[in-house]
Amino acid sequence: MTRDIYPKEMEADHKAFLQSFFAAVDDAADEDLVNYFTDDATFILGKQQATGRQELLALFASLRAWASTRGHELDQVFMAPGTDSAMMKGTVEYGLVTGGTVATQWAGWAHLVRGDSVRIDRYQIFFASDAAF
Repeated sequence: MTRDIYPKEMEADHKAFLQSFFAAVDDAADEDLVNYFTDDATFILGKQQATGRQELLALFASLRAWASTRGHELDQVFMAPGTDSAMMKGTVEYGLVTGGTVATQWAGWAHLVRGDSVRIDRYQIFFASDAAF
């Protein structure tokens, strides 16, 4: 039996969006991944911050400079009914361009907005260890 990591009360469009986002985050091209964010979104990844499409693309490119692969394992999603904020936790394993891998636990907070579709306008990730960054 598999455990549903999403809350039962979560709105269907939010759940579908997050499922699509986490399916894409490891494999999508940067140009495709940035489309999950609003044009003026802020993304804080550990100690790094990017705001707007061009800065997001630059941040994604900087990650690829040292990590040739990413593998996210999403453990749990928390979202109270009637809100647009989701909290998530999981583990990510990076394949290093120099060889080997490094894994770390993370937690994240995302604010979702609705327009023509659901997108992220603010996303912050906290790492159990900043050793990878």
